[in-house]
Amino acid sequence: MSQISHEQPVRRAGLRIPIGASGTSTRSRRRSASPDPSAWRTASLRRSWTWGLLGIALLCIALSLLVVRAVAVMRHPDQPIQTLVNTQVSTMPFTARRGDLLDRKGQVLATSDIRLRLFVDPKLIGDREAFLRDVARVTGLDAADIAARIDRRPNSRYVVLDPDLDPIRVSAIRELGHRALGIERYSQRIYPHASLAGQTLGIRTDHAAMGVERAMDGLLAGRDGRLRFVRDARFRPLAVPEDGFIPAVDGHDVRLSLDVNIQRIVERHLAETCEQFEAPRGQVVVMDPHTGEVLAMANYPSMNPMELSASSPRDWNNACISEVFEPGSIFKPFVWALLIESGKVRPDHMFDCGDGVWRAPFGRRMRDVSPHGRIDFDEILIKSSNIGMAQAALRMRGGALRDRLRELGFGQPTGIGLPGEAGGLMTSAGRWSLYTQTSVSMGHEIAVTPLQMMTAFSALANGGRQVRPTVRMVDPERNGDRHIQTPIILSEPVSAHTRSVLHRAVMEGTGRALRNSRYPIFGKTGTAQVPATDARGYEPGAYIASFVGGAPVAQPRIVIGCFIHRPNPARGYYGGVVAAPLAGRIIEDVLAYMGTKQ
Repeated sequence: MSQISHEQPVRRAGLRIPIGASGTSTRSRRRSASPDPSAWRTASLRRSWTWGLLGIALLCIALSLLVVRAVAVMRHPDQPIQTLVNTQVSTMPFTARRGDLLDRKGQVLATSDIRLRLFVDPKLIGDREAFLRDVARVTGLDAADIAARIDRRPNSRYVVLDPDLDPIRVSAIRELGHRALGIERYSQRIYPHASLAGQTLGIRTDHAAMGVERAMDGLLAGRDGRLRFVRDARFRPLAVPEDGFIPAVDGHDVRLSLDVNIQRIVERHLAETCEQFEAPRGQVVVMDPHTGEVLAMANYPSMNPMELSASSPRDWNNACISEVFEPGSIFKPFVWALLIESGKVRPDHMFDCGDGVWRAPFGRRMRDVSPHGRIDFDEILIKSSNIGMAQAALRMRGGALRDRLRELGFGQPTGIGLPGEAGGLMTSAGRWSLYTQTSVSMGHEIAVTPLQMMTAFSALANGGRQVRPTVRMVDPERNGDRHIQTPIILSEPVSAHTRSVLHRAVMEGTGRALRNSRYPIFGKTGTAQVPATDARGYEPGAYIASFVGGAPVAQPRIVIGCFIHRPNPARGYYGGVVAAPLAGRIIEDVLAYMGTKQ
Protein backbone atom coordinates (compact mmCIF):
# COMPACT_ATOMS: atom_id res chain seq x y z
CA MET A 1 0.00 0.00 0.00
CA SER A 2 1.47 3.15 -1.14
CA GLN A 3 1.78 6.15 1.18
CA ILE A 4 -0.42 9.19 0.64
CA SER A 5 1.48 12.42 0.11
CA HIS A 6 0.46 15.44 2.19
CA GLU A 7 0.73 17.51 -0.96
CA GLN A 8 -2.24 15.75 -2.49
CA PRO A 9 -5.80 16.88 -1.90
CA VAL A 10 -8.38 14.48 -0.50
CA ARG A 11 -11.65 14.24 -2.45
CA ARG A 12 -14.78 13.74 -0.31
CA ALA A 13 -18.22 13.73 -1.67
CA GLY A 14 -17.07 15.70 -4.67
CA LEU A 15 -15.42 18.39 -2.51
CA ARG A 16 -11.82 19.35 -2.95
CA ILE A 17 -10.46 20.16 0.50
CA PRO A 18 -6.93 21.45 0.76
CA ILE A 19 -4.86 19.93 3.54
CA GLY A 20 -2.47 21.95 5.60
CA ALA A 21 0.83 20.75 6.97
CA SER A 22 -0.82 19.82 10.25
CA GLY A 23 -3.57 18.06 8.52
CA THR A 24 -6.23 20.59 9.70
CA SER A 25 -8.29 22.58 7.17
CA THR A 26 -8.02 26.38 6.84
CA ARG A 27 -11.80 26.88 7.49
CA SER A 28 -11.46 24.88 10.68
CA ARG A 29 -8.75 27.22 11.86
CA ARG A 30 -10.84 30.30 11.07
CA ARG A 31 -13.84 28.98 12.93
CA SER A 32 -11.78 28.14 15.86
CA ALA A 33 -10.59 31.86 16.05
CA SER A 34 -12.91 33.98 18.41
CA PRO A 35 -14.50 37.31 16.79
CA ASP A 36 -13.95 40.95 18.16
CA PRO A 37 -17.34 42.21 19.61
CA SER A 38 -16.39 45.94 19.76
CA ALA A 39 -15.42 46.07 16.10
CA TRP A 40 -18.69 44.51 15.10
CA ARG A 41 -20.75 47.01 17.12
CA THR A 42 -18.85 49.94 15.63
CA ALA A 43 -19.48 48.80 12.11
CA SER A 44 -23.16 48.23 12.83
CA LEU A 45 -23.53 51.68 14.40
CA ARG A 46 -21.84 53.26 11.43
CA ARG A 47 -24.23 51.64 9.04
CA SER A 48 -27.26 52.81 11.12
CA TRP A 49 -26.07 56.44 11.20
CA THR A 50 -25.42 56.44 7.48
CA TRP A 51 -28.87 55.19 6.64
CA GLY A 52 -30.47 57.58 9.18
CA LEU A 53 -28.74 60.66 7.81
CA LEU A 54 -29.64 59.64 4.31
CA GLY A 55 -33.30 59.32 5.31
CA ILE A 56 -33.32 62.72 7.02
CA ALA A 57 -31.74 64.36 3.97
CA LEU A 58 -34.33 62.81 1.70
CA LEU A 59 -37.13 63.97 4.04
CA CYS A 60 -35.78 67.55 4.10
CA ILE A 61 -35.57 67.61 0.33
CA ALA A 62 -39.13 66.37 0.06
CA LEU A 63 -40.41 68.97 2.54
CA SER A 64 -38.51 71.74 0.74
CA LEU A 65 -40.08 70.74 -2.53
CA LEU A 66 -43.52 70.82 -0.90
CA VAL A 67 -42.91 74.31 0.53
CA VAL A 68 -41.68 75.62 -2.80
CA ARG A 69 -44.71 74.15 -4.50
CA ALA A 70 -47.05 75.60 -1.91
CA VAL A 71 -45.56 79.08 -2.33
CA ALA A 72 -45.76 78.74 -6.10
CA VAL A 73 -49.38 77.70 -5.87
CA MET A 74 -50.20 80.64 -3.58
CA ARG A 75 -48.47 83.16 -5.82
CA HIS A 76 -49.33 81.69 -9.20
CA PRO A 77 -51.95 78.98 -8.72
CA ASP A 78 -53.00 76.79 -11.58
CA GLN A 79 -56.27 77.81 -13.19
CA PRO A 80 -58.41 75.09 -11.57
CA ILE A 81 -56.95 75.88 -8.14
CA GLN A 82 -57.27 79.63 -8.74
CA THR A 83 -60.92 79.27 -9.64
CA LEU A 84 -61.56 77.32 -6.45
CA VAL A 85 -59.59 79.68 -4.22
CA ASN A 86 -61.24 82.80 -5.63
CA THR A 87 -64.61 81.50 -4.59
CA GLN A 88 -63.38 81.38 -0.98
CA VAL A 89 -61.51 84.67 -0.62
CA SER A 90 -63.01 87.20 1.78
CA THR A 91 -62.22 90.89 2.11
CA MET A 92 -62.49 92.84 5.34
CA PRO A 93 -62.59 96.63 4.72
CA PHE A 94 -60.95 99.17 7.01
CA THR A 95 -62.74 102.52 6.71
CA ALA A 96 -60.54 105.61 6.70
CA ARG A 97 -61.69 108.44 8.91
CA ARG A 98 -62.62 111.58 6.98
CA GLY A 99 -60.80 114.71 8.13
CA ASP A 100 -62.53 117.36 10.23
CA LEU A 101 -63.61 120.80 9.06
CA LEU A 102 -62.67 123.44 11.64
CA ASP A 103 -63.46 127.11 11.89
CA ARG A 104 -60.68 129.70 12.09
CA LYS A 105 -60.41 129.27 15.88
CA GLY A 106 -60.45 125.48 15.85
CA GLN A 107 -64.11 124.80 16.59
CA VAL A 108 -65.39 121.68 14.82
CA LEU A 109 -67.79 122.38 11.97
CA ALA A 110 -67.89 118.85 10.57
CA THR A 111 -66.43 115.60 11.88
CA SER A 112 -66.70 111.86 11.29
CA ASP A 113 -67.63 109.02 13.60
CA ILE A 114 -66.89 105.36 12.82
CA ARG A 115 -70.07 103.39 13.49
CA LEU A 116 -71.31 99.83 13.08
CA ARG A 117 -74.37 98.63 11.19
CA LEU A 118 -76.09 95.26 11.05
CA PHE A 119 -76.90 93.73 7.68
CA VAL A 120 -78.23 90.42 6.46
CA ASP A 121 -77.74 88.24 3.39
CA PRO A 122 -81.27 86.87 2.83
CA LYS A 123 -79.94 83.95 0.75
CA LEU A 124 -78.23 82.52 3.83
CA ILE A 125 -81.14 82.80 6.29
CA GLY A 126 -82.40 79.21 6.18
CA ASP A 127 -85.21 78.82 8.72
CA ARG A 128 -86.89 82.23 8.34
CA GLU A 129 -89.13 82.05 11.41
CA ALA A 130 -86.29 81.03 13.69
CA PHE A 131 -84.07 83.70 12.19
CA LEU A 132 -86.60 86.48 12.73
CA ARG A 133 -87.24 85.33 16.28
CA ASP A 134 -83.55 85.13 17.20
CA VAL A 135 -82.58 88.47 15.62
CA ALA A 136 -85.50 90.27 17.24
CA ARG A 137 -84.47 88.83 20.60
CA VAL A 138 -80.83 89.93 20.51
CA THR A 139 -81.31 93.31 18.77
CA GLY A 140 -84.58 94.56 20.20
CA LEU A 141 -85.90 95.13 16.68
CA ASP A 142 -89.43 94.20 15.74
CA ALA A 143 -89.61 90.88 13.87
CA ALA A 144 -92.28 92.22 11.50
CA ASP A 145 -90.08 95.22 10.69
CA ILE A 146 -87.12 92.95 9.97
CA ALA A 147 -89.26 90.85 7.63
CA ALA A 148 -90.56 93.96 5.86
CA ARG A 149 -87.03 95.26 5.27
CA ILE A 150 -86.00 91.96 3.72
CA ASP A 151 -89.14 91.65 1.59
CA ARG A 152 -88.70 95.15 0.16
CA ARG A 153 -85.47 93.96 -1.49
CA PRO A 154 -86.21 90.33 -2.39
CA ASN A 155 -83.25 89.88 -4.75
CA SER A 156 -80.64 91.68 -2.68
CA ARG A 157 -77.77 89.97 -0.89
CA TYR A 158 -77.30 93.00 1.36
CA VAL A 159 -80.09 94.44 3.50
CA VAL A 160 -79.35 96.83 6.38
CA LEU A 161 -81.32 95.97 9.49
CA ASP A 162 -79.88 98.52 11.92
CA PRO A 163 -77.64 101.45 10.85
CA ASP A 164 -76.29 102.19 14.33
CA LEU A 165 -75.36 99.33 16.64
CA ASP A 166 -74.28 99.87 20.23
CA PRO A 167 -71.56 97.65 21.82
CA ILE A 168 -74.03 95.57 23.85
CA ARG A 169 -76.01 94.50 20.80
CA VAL A 170 -72.82 93.88 18.83
CA SER A 171 -71.74 91.37 21.48
CA ALA A 172 -75.15 89.65 21.47
CA ILE A 173 -75.19 89.39 17.67
CA ARG A 174 -71.73 87.86 17.63
CA GLU A 175 -72.74 85.33 20.27
CA LEU A 176 -75.75 84.41 18.14
CA GLY A 177 -73.31 83.56 15.34
CA HIS A 178 -75.84 83.31 12.50
CA ARG A 179 -74.03 83.07 9.19
CA ALA A 180 -76.58 85.33 7.41
CA LEU A 181 -75.76 88.29 9.68
CA GLY A 182 -72.84 90.66 9.24
CA ILE A 183 -71.53 93.73 11.07
CA GLU A 184 -69.97 96.47 8.98
CA ARG A 185 -67.94 99.54 9.94
CA TYR A 186 -68.80 102.81 8.20
CA SER A 187 -68.10 106.51 8.56
CA GLN A 188 -70.93 108.83 9.63
CA ARG A 189 -70.50 112.57 8.91
CA ILE A 190 -71.64 114.77 11.80
CA TYR A 191 -72.26 118.52 11.84
CA PRO A 192 -72.22 119.65 15.49
CA HIS A 193 -73.78 123.05 14.70
CA ALA A 194 -76.63 121.53 12.63
CA SER A 195 -77.66 123.98 9.89
CA LEU A 196 -75.01 126.63 10.65
CA ALA A 197 -73.26 127.46 7.34
CA GLY A 198 -74.99 124.40 5.88
CA GLN A 199 -74.88 125.46 2.22
CA THR A 200 -71.26 126.56 2.51
CA LEU A 201 -70.05 123.36 4.18
CA GLY A 202 -72.19 121.20 1.89
CA ILE A 203 -72.23 117.40 1.93
CA ARG A 204 -70.22 114.47 0.57
CA THR A 205 -72.07 111.16 0.20
CA ASP A 206 -72.21 108.33 -2.31
CA HIS A 207 -75.11 110.11 -4.01
CA ALA A 208 -74.33 113.84 -3.74
CA ALA A 209 -71.48 116.26 -3.20
CA MET A 210 -71.45 120.03 -2.79
CA GLY A 211 -69.85 122.89 -0.93
CA VAL A 212 -66.55 122.72 0.94
CA GLU A 213 -66.99 118.97 1.44
CA ARG A 214 -66.76 118.49 -2.31
CA ALA A 215 -64.19 121.20 -3.02
CA MET A 216 -61.71 119.84 -0.46
CA ASP A 217 -62.53 116.17 -0.82
CA GLY A 218 -58.97 115.39 -1.92
CA LEU A 219 -57.65 116.51 1.47
CA LEU A 220 -60.51 115.28 3.63
CA ALA A 221 -61.23 111.84 2.16
CA GLY A 222 -58.24 109.71 3.15
CA ARG A 223 -57.86 106.20 1.72
CA ASP A 224 -59.71 103.07 2.86
CA GLY A 225 -57.75 99.92 3.68
CA ARG A 226 -58.57 96.21 3.40
CA LEU A 227 -57.60 92.72 4.51
CA ARG A 228 -57.92 89.87 1.99
CA PHE A 229 -57.75 86.31 3.28
CA VAL A 230 -58.46 82.76 2.10
CA ARG A 231 -61.15 81.00 4.12
CA ASP A 232 -62.57 77.54 4.38
CA ALA A 233 -66.15 76.46 3.74
CA ARG A 234 -67.07 77.50 7.29
CA PHE A 235 -65.70 81.02 6.76
CA ARG A 236 -62.68 80.43 8.99
CA PRO A 237 -59.50 82.31 7.92
CA LEU A 238 -56.79 80.08 6.49
CA ALA A 239 -54.13 82.34 5.00
CA VAL A 240 -53.40 85.96 4.10
CA PRO A 241 -51.76 86.60 0.72
CA GLU A 242 -48.54 88.57 0.64
CA ASP A 243 -50.36 91.67 -0.64
CA GLY A 244 -53.52 90.96 1.32
CA PHE A 245 -53.25 93.78 3.90
CA ILE A 246 -53.45 97.48 3.02
CA PRO A 247 -53.78 99.84 6.02
CA ALA A 248 -56.29 102.70 6.01
CA VAL A 249 -54.97 106.27 5.78
CA ASP A 250 -57.11 108.90 7.52
CA GLY A 251 -57.93 112.21 5.82
CA HIS A 252 -56.46 115.59 6.74
CA ASP A 253 -58.24 118.19 8.87
CA VAL A 254 -58.92 121.52 7.13
CA ARG A 255 -59.21 124.85 8.95
CA LEU A 256 -61.64 127.24 7.29
CA SER A 257 -61.77 131.03 7.37
CA LEU A 258 -65.31 130.95 8.76
CA ASP A 259 -65.87 132.02 12.35
CA VAL A 260 -68.63 130.09 14.12
CA ASN A 261 -69.64 133.07 16.26
CA ILE A 262 -69.74 135.53 13.36
CA GLN A 263 -71.69 133.01 11.27
CA ARG A 264 -74.19 132.59 14.10
CA ILE A 265 -74.63 136.38 14.44
CA VAL A 266 -75.19 136.75 10.70
CA GLU A 267 -77.67 133.88 10.37
CA ARG A 268 -79.73 135.05 13.34
CA HIS A 269 -80.14 138.61 12.03
CA LEU A 270 -80.72 137.42 8.46
CA ALA A 271 -83.53 135.08 9.51
CA GLU A 272 -85.18 137.81 11.62
CA THR A 273 -85.11 140.27 8.71
CA CYS A 274 -86.48 137.79 6.15
CA GLU A 275 -89.29 136.84 8.50
CA GLN A 276 -90.07 140.49 9.34
CA PHE A 277 -90.37 141.48 5.67
CA GLU A 278 -91.78 138.12 4.52
CA ALA A 279 -88.90 137.58 2.10
CA PRO A 280 -88.55 133.99 0.82
CA ARG A 281 -84.77 134.19 0.39
CA GLY A 282 -81.75 136.19 1.48
CA GLN A 283 -77.95 136.12 1.59
CA VAL A 284 -75.24 137.82 3.63
CA VAL A 285 -71.48 137.69 3.04
CA VAL A 286 -68.92 139.05 5.52
CA MET A 287 -65.27 139.22 4.43
CA ASP A 288 -61.89 140.42 5.59
CA PRO A 289 -61.06 142.91 2.81
CA HIS A 290 -57.30 142.58 3.31
CA THR A 291 -56.92 138.80 2.99
CA GLY A 292 -60.07 137.85 1.08
CA GLU A 293 -61.06 135.46 3.87
CA VAL A 294 -64.80 134.79 4.09
CA LEU A 295 -65.75 135.15 7.77
CA ALA A 296 -69.41 134.29 7.23
CA MET A 297 -71.48 133.18 4.27
CA ALA A 298 -75.16 132.80 5.10
CA ASN A 299 -78.25 131.75 3.18
CA TYR A 300 -81.91 131.93 4.15
CA PRO A 301 -83.58 129.46 4.43
CA SER A 302 -80.83 127.42 6.02
CA MET A 303 -80.01 123.78 5.23
CA ASN A 304 -78.99 121.05 7.67
CA PRO A 305 -76.59 118.64 5.91
CA MET A 306 -77.75 115.83 8.22
CA GLU A 307 -81.44 116.36 7.39
CA LEU A 308 -81.62 117.12 3.68
CA SER A 309 -85.18 115.81 3.41
CA ALA A 310 -86.32 118.65 5.68
CA SER A 311 -85.43 121.30 3.09
CA SER A 312 -86.07 121.97 -0.59
CA PRO A 313 -83.37 121.01 -3.13
CA ARG A 314 -83.26 124.66 -4.19
CA ASP A 315 -82.20 125.55 -0.67
CA TRP A 316 -79.22 123.20 -0.85
CA ASN A 317 -77.46 125.55 -3.28
CA ASN A 318 -75.15 128.23 -1.95
CA ALA A 319 -76.85 131.24 -3.54
CA CYS A 320 -74.00 133.50 -2.37
CA ILE A 321 -71.91 132.08 -5.21
CA SER A 322 -74.40 130.45 -7.59
CA GLU A 323 -77.28 132.89 -8.16
CA VAL A 324 -76.94 136.08 -10.20
CA PHE A 325 -79.09 139.20 -10.03
CA GLU A 326 -79.16 142.72 -11.41
CA PRO A 327 -77.51 144.80 -8.65
CA GLY A 328 -79.01 148.24 -9.25
CA SER A 329 -77.60 151.18 -7.26
CA ILE A 330 -75.11 149.17 -5.18
CA PHE A 331 -73.09 148.90 -8.41
CA LYS A 332 -72.67 152.68 -8.70
CA PRO A 333 -69.63 152.99 -6.35
CA PHE A 334 -67.52 150.86 -8.69
CA VAL A 335 -68.30 152.87 -11.83
CA TRP A 336 -67.97 156.09 -9.82
CA ALA A 337 -64.48 155.14 -8.54
CA LEU A 338 -63.31 153.99 -11.99
CA LEU A 339 -64.42 157.28 -13.55
CA ILE A 340 -62.36 159.25 -11.02
CA GLU A 341 -59.40 156.88 -11.46
CA SER A 342 -59.54 157.41 -15.23
CA GLY A 343 -59.18 161.19 -14.80
CA LYS A 344 -62.26 161.85 -16.93
CA VAL A 345 -64.16 163.17 -13.91
CA ARG A 346 -63.13 165.01 -10.75
CA PRO A 347 -65.08 164.95 -7.48
CA ASP A 348 -65.92 168.65 -7.83
CA HIS A 349 -67.20 168.42 -11.43
CA MET A 350 -70.75 169.75 -11.66
CA PHE A 351 -73.55 167.92 -13.46
CA ASP A 352 -77.01 169.21 -14.33
CA CYS A 353 -79.55 166.58 -13.36
CA GLY A 354 -82.41 169.00 -14.07
CA ASP A 355 -85.87 168.25 -12.81
CA GLY A 356 -85.31 164.51 -12.62
CA VAL A 357 -85.74 163.74 -16.34
CA TRP A 358 -82.94 163.74 -18.92
CA ARG A 359 -82.64 162.63 -22.53
CA ALA A 360 -79.23 161.27 -23.56
CA PRO A 361 -77.62 162.42 -26.85
CA PHE A 362 -78.46 159.08 -28.46
CA GLY A 363 -82.13 159.49 -27.48
CA ARG A 364 -82.51 157.45 -24.29
CA ARG A 365 -84.79 159.01 -21.68
CA MET A 366 -83.66 158.62 -18.03
CA ARG A 367 -85.21 159.51 -14.66
CA ASP A 368 -84.24 160.08 -11.02
CA VAL A 369 -86.54 159.25 -8.12
CA SER A 370 -86.51 162.94 -7.21
CA PRO A 371 -85.04 166.06 -8.94
CA HIS A 372 -81.49 167.11 -7.87
CA GLY A 373 -80.67 170.09 -10.13
CA ARG A 374 -76.96 170.94 -10.40
CA ILE A 375 -74.80 168.78 -8.12
CA ASP A 376 -71.13 167.77 -8.01
CA PHE A 377 -69.85 164.25 -8.62
CA ASP A 378 -69.62 163.40 -4.89
CA GLU A 379 -73.29 164.30 -4.44
CA ILE A 380 -74.24 162.15 -7.43
CA LEU A 381 -73.09 159.07 -5.49
CA ILE A 382 -74.50 160.30 -2.18
CA LYS A 383 -77.93 161.01 -3.70
CA SER A 384 -77.70 157.97 -6.03
CA SER A 385 -78.58 159.95 -9.16
CA ASN A 386 -79.11 157.80 -12.25
CA ILE A 387 -78.93 160.85 -14.50
CA GLY A 388 -75.64 162.06 -13.02
CA MET A 389 -74.05 158.59 -13.27
CA ALA A 390 -75.12 158.24 -16.92
CA GLN A 391 -73.78 161.68 -17.86
CA ALA A 392 -70.42 160.94 -16.23
CA ALA A 393 -70.17 157.44 -17.74
CA LEU A 394 -70.47 158.83 -21.26
CA ARG A 395 -67.20 160.70 -20.68
CA MET A 396 -65.32 157.40 -20.60
CA ARG A 397 -64.81 155.14 -23.59
CA GLY A 398 -67.10 152.11 -23.39
CA GLY A 399 -64.40 149.53 -23.98
CA ALA A 400 -62.22 151.05 -21.28
CA LEU A 401 -65.03 150.94 -18.71
CA ARG A 402 -65.80 147.34 -19.55
CA ASP A 403 -62.13 146.33 -19.22
CA ARG A 404 -61.82 148.02 -15.83
CA LEU A 405 -64.95 146.31 -14.55
CA ARG A 406 -63.43 142.98 -15.60
CA GLU A 407 -60.35 143.87 -13.52
CA LEU A 408 -62.64 144.28 -10.54
CA GLY A 409 -63.81 140.71 -11.12
CA PHE A 410 -67.19 141.15 -12.79
CA GLY A 411 -68.28 138.84 -15.60
CA GLN A 412 -66.09 135.94 -14.38
CA PRO A 413 -65.84 133.57 -11.38
CA THR A 414 -63.97 134.89 -8.37
CA GLY A 415 -61.79 131.78 -8.05
CA ILE A 416 -62.95 130.88 -4.54
CA GLY A 417 -62.81 127.22 -5.55
CA LEU A 418 -66.29 126.18 -4.41
CA PRO A 419 -68.39 124.09 -6.80
CA GLY A 420 -71.29 125.72 -8.61
CA GLU A 421 -69.88 129.25 -8.71
CA ALA A 422 -71.44 131.44 -11.39
CA GLY A 423 -69.41 133.96 -13.36
CA GLY A 424 -72.14 136.59 -13.63
CA LEU A 425 -73.24 138.25 -16.85
CA MET A 426 -71.68 141.15 -18.74
CA THR A 427 -72.41 142.43 -22.24
CA SER A 428 -69.76 141.33 -24.71
CA ALA A 429 -67.29 143.86 -26.09
CA GLY A 430 -68.82 143.59 -29.57
CA ARG A 431 -72.31 144.46 -28.31
CA TRP A 432 -71.30 147.11 -25.79
CA SER A 433 -73.12 150.30 -26.82
CA LEU A 434 -73.82 153.79 -25.46
CA TYR A 435 -77.08 152.39 -24.14
CA THR A 436 -75.11 149.67 -22.30
CA GLN A 437 -72.70 152.27 -20.95
CA THR A 438 -75.47 154.29 -19.33
CA SER A 439 -77.31 151.16 -18.10
CA VAL A 440 -74.24 149.69 -16.41
CA SER A 441 -73.50 153.02 -14.71
CA MET A 442 -76.62 152.55 -12.59
CA GLY A 443 -76.34 148.78 -12.15
CA HIS A 444 -78.53 147.57 -15.03
CA GLU A 445 -77.65 145.32 -17.96
CA ILE A 446 -75.20 143.42 -15.75
CA ALA A 447 -75.68 140.45 -13.40
CA VAL A 448 -73.54 139.63 -10.37
CA THR A 449 -73.31 137.22 -7.46
CA PRO A 450 -73.15 138.35 -3.81
CA LEU A 451 -69.57 137.09 -3.57
CA GLN A 452 -68.51 139.04 -6.66
CA MET A 453 -69.89 142.21 -5.12
CA MET A 454 -67.95 141.74 -1.89
CA THR A 455 -64.73 140.76 -3.67
CA ALA A 456 -64.83 143.96 -5.74
CA PHE A 457 -65.90 146.06 -2.74
CA SER A 458 -62.82 144.85 -0.84
CA ALA A 459 -60.67 146.96 -3.18
CA LEU A 460 -62.51 150.07 -1.96
CA ALA A 461 -61.78 149.05 1.64
CA ASN A 462 -58.14 147.92 1.44
CA GLY A 463 -56.56 150.75 -0.51
CA GLY A 464 -57.23 149.52 -4.04
CA ARG A 465 -55.76 146.00 -4.04
CA GLN A 466 -57.42 143.14 -5.85
CA VAL A 467 -58.17 140.16 -3.61
CA ARG A 468 -59.15 136.58 -4.30
CA PRO A 469 -61.78 135.29 -1.86
CA THR A 470 -61.13 132.12 0.09
CA VAL A 471 -63.01 129.95 2.59
CA ARG A 472 -59.73 128.51 3.85
CA MET A 473 -57.94 130.25 6.68
CA VAL A 474 -54.91 132.27 5.67
CA ASP A 475 -51.83 131.35 7.70
CA PRO A 476 -49.03 133.92 7.18
CA GLU A 477 -46.51 131.52 8.77
CA ARG A 478 -47.26 128.70 6.33
CA ASN A 479 -44.91 128.70 3.37
CA GLY A 480 -46.65 129.46 0.10
CA ASP A 481 -49.91 130.60 1.68
CA ARG A 482 -52.13 133.25 0.17
CA HIS A 483 -50.21 136.29 1.42
CA ILE A 484 -48.99 137.20 -2.05
CA GLN A 485 -48.65 140.47 -3.90
CA THR A 486 -51.93 141.26 -5.63
CA PRO A 487 -52.51 143.82 -8.39
CA ILE A 488 -53.39 147.41 -7.55
CA ILE A 489 -56.59 148.20 -9.40
CA LEU A 490 -57.39 151.52 -7.70
CA SER A 491 -55.06 154.10 -6.22
CA GLU A 492 -55.03 154.60 -2.46
CA PRO A 493 -56.34 158.22 -2.72
CA VAL A 494 -59.29 157.15 -4.90
CA SER A 495 -60.07 154.23 -2.58
CA ALA A 496 -59.95 156.45 0.52
CA HIS A 497 -62.05 159.19 -1.10
CA THR A 498 -64.66 156.66 -2.22
CA ARG A 499 -64.97 155.40 1.36
CA SER A 500 -65.43 158.94 2.68
CA VAL A 501 -68.17 159.65 0.12
CA LEU A 502 -69.89 156.36 0.93
CA HIS A 503 -69.75 157.33 4.61
CA ARG A 504 -71.56 160.54 3.68
CA ALA A 505 -74.09 158.38 1.79
CA VAL A 506 -74.78 156.61 5.08
CA MET A 507 -75.02 159.83 7.05
CA GLU A 508 -76.86 162.00 4.50
CA GLY A 509 -78.28 159.77 1.79
CA THR A 510 -80.21 156.52 1.40
CA GLY A 511 -78.28 154.73 4.19
CA ARG A 512 -79.44 157.03 6.96
CA ALA A 513 -80.73 154.05 8.96
CA LEU A 514 -77.08 153.34 9.82
CA ARG A 515 -75.97 156.75 11.01
CA ASN A 516 -76.69 155.97 14.68
CA SER A 517 -74.35 152.98 14.65
CA ARG A 518 -71.59 152.79 17.26
CA TYR A 519 -69.08 152.44 14.40
CA PRO A 520 -68.49 154.76 11.40
CA ILE A 521 -69.89 152.82 8.43
CA PHE A 522 -69.46 153.41 4.72
CA GLY A 523 -71.74 151.84 2.14
CA LYS A 524 -74.44 152.04 -0.49
CA THR A 525 -78.03 150.84 -0.61
CA GLY A 526 -79.83 149.45 -3.63
CA THR A 527 -83.36 148.61 -4.67
CA ALA A 528 -83.27 146.59 -7.86
CA GLN A 529 -86.22 145.25 -9.81
CA VAL A 530 -86.39 141.57 -10.71
CA PRO A 531 -86.31 140.91 -14.48
CA ALA A 532 -89.36 139.09 -15.80
CA THR A 533 -88.71 135.52 -16.91
CA ASP A 534 -91.53 135.25 -19.47
CA ALA A 535 -91.34 138.71 -21.07
CA ARG A 536 -89.11 141.74 -21.52
CA GLY A 537 -88.89 144.25 -18.72
CA TYR A 538 -89.35 143.69 -15.00
CA GLU A 539 -91.71 141.72 -12.82
CA PRO A 540 -94.23 144.05 -11.12
CA GLY A 541 -93.84 144.32 -7.34
CA ALA A 542 -90.68 142.16 -7.20
CA TYR A 543 -87.51 143.73 -5.76
CA ILE A 544 -84.12 142.91 -4.29
CA ALA A 545 -83.27 145.14 -1.34
CA SER A 546 -79.52 145.29 -0.80
CA PHE A 547 -76.65 147.01 0.96
CA VAL A 548 -72.87 146.78 0.50
CA GLY A 549 -70.51 148.45 2.92
CA GLY A 550 -67.84 148.13 5.58
CA ALA A 551 -66.50 149.52 8.83
CA PRO A 552 -64.74 151.34 10.36
CA VAL A 553 -64.20 153.94 7.63
CA ALA A 554 -60.58 154.84 8.39
CA GLN A 555 -59.28 151.29 8.82
CA PRO A 556 -61.92 148.81 7.65
CA ARG A 557 -61.85 145.43 9.35
CA ILE A 558 -64.82 143.89 7.54
CA VAL A 559 -66.92 144.40 4.44
CA ILE A 560 -70.49 143.16 4.29
CA GLY A 561 -73.14 142.56 1.66
CA CYS A 562 -76.83 141.99 2.49
CA PHE A 563 -79.25 140.86 -0.24
CA ILE A 564 -82.96 140.31 0.53
CA HIS A 565 -85.03 138.85 -2.32
CA ARG A 566 -88.67 139.74 -2.93
CA PRO A 567 -89.64 141.33 0.39
CA ASN A 568 -93.34 142.03 0.76
CA PRO A 569 -93.83 145.59 -0.63
CA ALA A 570 -96.54 146.17 1.95
CA ARG A 571 -93.93 145.80 4.70
CA GLY A 572 -91.08 147.57 2.88
CA TYR A 573 -88.80 146.86 -0.03
CA TYR A 574 -86.24 149.69 -0.29
CA GLY A 575 -82.63 148.85 0.43
CA GLY A 576 -82.47 151.64 3.01
CA VAL A 577 -85.48 150.19 4.84
CA VAL A 578 -84.80 146.43 4.61
CA ALA A 579 -81.10 145.74 4.03
CA ALA A 580 -79.34 148.73 5.63
CA PRO A 581 -80.72 148.13 9.17
CA LEU A 582 -79.79 144.44 8.84
CA ALA A 583 -76.22 145.37 7.92
CA GLY A 584 -76.03 147.82 10.83
CA ARG A 585 -77.02 145.20 13.41
CA ILE A 586 -74.54 142.68 12.01
CA ILE A 587 -71.68 145.22 11.83
CA GLU A 588 -72.19 146.30 15.44
CA ASP A 589 -72.31 142.75 16.82
CA VAL A 590 -69.41 141.46 14.71
CA LEU A 591 -67.05 144.37 15.40
CA ALA A 592 -67.86 144.20 19.13
CA TYR A 593 -67.09 140.46 19.06
CA MET A 594 -63.81 141.20 17.26
CA GLY A 595 -62.86 143.73 19.93
CA THR A 596 -62.89 146.74 17.59
CA LYS A 597 -62.83 150.10 19.34
CA GLN A 598 -65.67 152.50 18.64
